[in-house]
Amino acid sequence: MARFCTNCGAEIHGNGHFCTKCGAPVAGGTGGTYPAPQSTLNKTDQAFFDMVKNDYFSYEGRLNRKPYFLRSLIIIAIAVALYILLFMDSESLADTMSIPIWLAVVVSDAMLSIRRLHDLDKSGYLYLLTLIPGVNSVFGIYLLVAPGTPGDNQYGPDPLRVQD
Repeated sequence: MARFCTNCGAEIHGNGHFCTKCGAPVAGGTGGTYPAPQSTLNKTDQAFFDMVKNDYFSYEGRLNRKPYFLRSLIIIAIAVALYILLFMDSESLADTMSIPIWLAVVVSDAMLSIRRLHDLDKSGYLYLLTLIPGVNSVFGIYLLVAPGTPGDNQYGPDPLRVQD
């Protein structure tokens, strides 16, 4: 029977004394005989959450103008729809939920902008310019209209290049 780590549920191969995934000691090198934990999400749901995480909450890689604009519109539309639904339903619910919605919008906007800056071959730290009143509007327009650097740059391959 397969052995599993009692801490994280990873399968233990051989007679190891430590889990290779989490590093937890395995008592006597035997480990537990618990079944591996199963995900409660089906493959379609997992793929959707992975896509959202990679498209909206990742700062790695590059993002050209069109996806940046479209994803920003989606974020704004979702935020506005949620605010409208929450304020129509209950004022107390709106007060409770406004902070997580605001944080998700700000974080996803920051990640999209950082990836857009990477497409321009600039550091993501330039996103801090959005904290300066007046500069943030000009900066936002710059991100929307400036063409990315052609070809590969230090942040990754050209997103417009056709993959073979």
